[in-house]
Amino acid sequence: MSAPAPTSNDPLRLLPLIPLRGMVPIPGLPIPLAVGRPSSKAAVEAALRGDGELILVMQRKPETEEPRVEDLHRVGVVAHLPKRGNDDSGGLTAIVQGTARAIVLSVSKRDDHFVGEARLVPAATPEPTVELEALVGTVRSLLKQLLRLAPNTTLEFGVLAERLQEPGLLADAVAASLPIGREEKQKVLETFDLVERLRLVSKLAGHQVEVMVLESKIESQVHGQLA
Repeated sequence: MSAPAPTSNDPLRLLPLIPLRGMVPIPGLPIPLAVGRPSSKAAVEAALRGDGELILVMQRKPETEEPRVEDLHRVGVVAHLPKRGNDDSGGLTAIVQGTARAIVLSVSKRDDHFVGEARLVPAATPEPTVELEALVGTVRSLLKQLLRLAPNTTLEFGVLAERLQEPGLLADAVAASLPIGREEKQKVLETFDLVERLRLVSKLAGHQVEVMVLESKIESQVHGQLA
């Protein structure tokens, strides 16, 4: 199998939960947090009093101030919080490390913060196949094209992704790098099957290459007309 399907035997965790506004958390990658809401600050403090783990999940609408369970996506990540700092506005800032995909089963309010019960989704352990090798090669090739077409832009995890060997991390890092909408990135997060995830990322990356090539041609034509 290219990826395990979530089952009732997968581990359950009950952890502090932070709803994210407009940002999709990615497992295996560093995630910058800027926490302003009192309930989210309290969730950070609760995580630090425990083992430093918390659940991050994106809100469906960033403008929702007090999200309920129906306002959250069902799939997020469990992340580890090594430390945090304070910013000038009184908020909290932190860099957390996503460790695993997680299916959020329920959300409740405990004292002053959200608590989520989530089922961890085991990381893919792919069997080597011709299709897997071809998909990994395609994603790497598209990433190189993107970095060449946009050398002065911030494809956040693009350079990191070039060095990644594990196919699942590669797919996630490339998806995180792409200038695509948050719902598209959420779809990648929710794609548990590794082969399907690589197919999706290759499609998204291929579209971005086509857009950048066309933009480059248009820009060259405009410069030629103005010269």
